Amino acid sequence: MTHQDKNTLELITSILKKLYDLNSRGYFTAWLDWSGHTNGFYIKIIKGKWVEEKNVKPVYEALVCTTFGIWKDAFSGQTFDVSEFLSLIQSLMEYKSSVKVKSLKIPT
Repeated sequence: MTHQDKNTLELITSILKKLYDLNSRGYFTAWLDWSGHTNGFYIKIIKGKWVEEKNVKPVYEALVCTTFGIWKDAFSGQTFDVSEFLSLIQSLMEYKSSVKVKSLKIPT
């Protein structure tokens, strides 16, 4: 394992812990799936609990490709900004049910 691989693994572990904490609050449901096809991971966050029959618009969704050490969101074509994503998670952690999701700062 190279130094860069170790840093990537530590960062993904950190993101996974943050998403776990977000799930435990109960206001949002978050997924993180590894994608061997894109050599990256898929993140999806929805408001509320996931129900199989309901089609819910995600609060946040990204397919992050980590090929060649460049983290890029395949959906937007933009570089994946980890600090912006962690700020979003922090905002969602501070969410209260009396606050509308649209009033939170959510990256586009």
